[in-house]
Amino acid sequence: MKYLFNILLLLSSTVGLSQFKISGYVTDTNNQKLSGVIVHIEENNSETTTDENGFYQFSSLPKGTNKLIFHLSGFETKTEIVSNNGTEIKLNVILSEKEQHLDEVIISTL
Repeated sequence: MKYLFNILLLLSSTVGLSQFKISGYVTDTNNQKLSGVIVHIEENNSETTTDENGFYQFSSLPKGTNKLIFHLSGFETKTEIVSNNGTEIKLNVILSEKEQHLDEVIISTL
């Protein structure tokens, strides 16, 4: 029983050492904070959204290279690649508005 407990303790400490935290703010090109931005991490398929202050946070992410994808309707999707060896990362992102062109609509009566 003591042997099993020691193994579990060792495994839990190893998992804790192999993870990191990433957080930051998402703003537009006018430095206005954006709420509701979907932030997706491709490697472990985790996702969050920014709060009313444009803040997002992930904790317990694996060490190594991670691809973060930032998406909000009306803005260009932005991808950031972060590499980490276990320290906390602060990543602030600026999203640019997407140019949207509307097609001409013709209304006629019969």
